[in-house]
Amino acid sequence: MILSDLLDSRVCDSAGEPLGWVLDVRFTSSEERDRMSLDSLIVGPHRRTPFLGYERTGMDRPKLFAFVFRRMHAGSLVIPWQEVERIDANSVRLREDFASEPLVTVKGAKRR
Repeated sequence: MILSDLLDSRVCDSAGEPLGWVLDVRFTSSEERDRMSLDSLIVGPHRRTPFLGYERTGMDRPKLFAFVFRRMHAGSLVIPWQEVERIDANSVRLREDFASEPLVTVKGAKRR
């Protein structure tokens, strides 16, 4: 599998309920030199909307952009790669009772 096959895939829970779209991924360096391994998926409610670095806690300028991007990505999740049960054409199915953590928290934004 190549990364472009995974990006923009629909993500569903074990019952098939949609959670969002794969917007990005996170890698970690393995103990072997010059090797990276897929660590987690960044799943957001909107398709094809970039973060432009505003998912990082220190990015807050210009204020208007920071507000818009954080509001747009409210409800985004970081889902560990181990929680993926299977990958089909353009979709990712998660394990039952998968673990996740919120990526972006915005005061007053609705959570999914």
